[in-house]
Amino acid sequence: MKVFHQLGFRENWNFSVFDNEKVGDGFIFSPVNLAQIKLEKLPDKYKKIGFLDPQCYFPDSTPKGKLSTYDYFPQTISAEIAEVTNCNTEVFERDDIKLKIAEKCIEIQLKNNFEYIVIPFNRIMSDNMALTIEKNQKKYLRPFLDEISKRKIEKKVLLTLVVSDAQIRFEEIRNELLNWVTGIRGIDGVYLIFQSSRKSKQIKIKDILLNELNFIKKLKENDLEVIIGYTNTEALLYSLSMPDGLTMGSYENLRKFTEDRFIDNSNVARAPIARLYSDYLLNWIPSGTINSIREQSLEEFDKLFDKNDERPYNLSDEFNWHFTKPELYKHYFISFYKQIQSLPSKQEERVDFLEKLIDRAIEYYQSSKIPFDMESNEEHLLVWKEVIADFKKRY
Repeated sequence: MKVFHQLGFRENWNFSVFDNEKVGDGFIFSPVNLAQIKLEKLPDKYKKIGFLDPQCYFPDSTPKGKLSTYDYFPQTISAEIAEVTNCNTEVFERDDIKLKIAEKCIEIQLKNNFEYIVIPFNRIMSDNMALTIEKNQKKYLRPFLDEISKRKIEKKVLLTLVVSDAQIRFEEIRNELLNWVTGIRGIDGVYLIFQSSRKSKQIKIKDILLNELNFIKKLKENDLEVIIGYTNTEALLYSLSMPDGLTMGSYENLRKFTEDRFIDNSNVARAPIARLYSDYLLNWIPSGTINSIREQSLEEFDKLFDKNDERPYNLSDEFNWHFTKPELYKHYFISFYKQIQSLPSKQEERVDFLEKLIDRAIEYYQSSKIPFDMESNEEHLLVWKEVIADFKKRY
């Protein structure tokens, strides 16, 4: 099972741990953060083991960040061919628009020698699955598959698939989506993204997690490769469905798929509290709590936080805690990657292994006198235990 770096702002942190620590198995490149000209100048060693997320999720919205620098982007093509500033439904009905998007998008993926060819996904602002399928079939799937066939491309093809909480909750909608995806000829797998509406940092709803696990399982049973994007600590839980790839990202918007990342809005986000990943507690712990742990016992600090070269306080008793500090994320990359690599290759053994990690973390939480906040306590792990208990009945 591969672990991909979900790239975004400050992708140099990811490249650094890959080059210096051999952390990660590939990269998912982000057009909203990385201009096309800069992407094309990156070393081939990064691109040949990764793929481009085309990020055509909202083609009728104003392009955010560096999206407009890409010559395949729907708004760019619309301005060039139809002389309009957005790619609304009427414009997207034109065959010349759809075909040009597919042609240009595939062209850039071939030019940069990515491991996979990725077909984009239009995130329809509706829970009407029939409408979502119909629009994606017309806008992206058919034009891309036709272009791939015309060029006789031999690289593996992934279909981007974004599934919301509302969609994953209902069996009828899940089955409709699964029937569509598993019936597509010409794709080798799915770049799967679960879009969560949660306000908390961890997913704490049993039904959602259990349905996500079973959704992955069904895709795998139909011989599709599955790479799951935008994963946080729940990647460990997803691993029980035996996907082919998981992801790790630095900032929170790379560990949770949000529309704000691709659509301009006037909301000013508050700066998050600096947190450090604990491989022992399977959670991100805030700086204030970390200092309390360290003041109580250096042995506890060493036990809870992987002692790799990027861990704060390794060389000094001083550390300027701020969410933009690279050490926080480099430490996470190294620690989390090692944790994923430690998972057994056989499913039953992997389930048992993860259950032991969860029980160990819960036992520590419940016996500790450290006051963990609502975002760093064991609540999500208690849900994981329930999910695993039900999941075990089905595999």
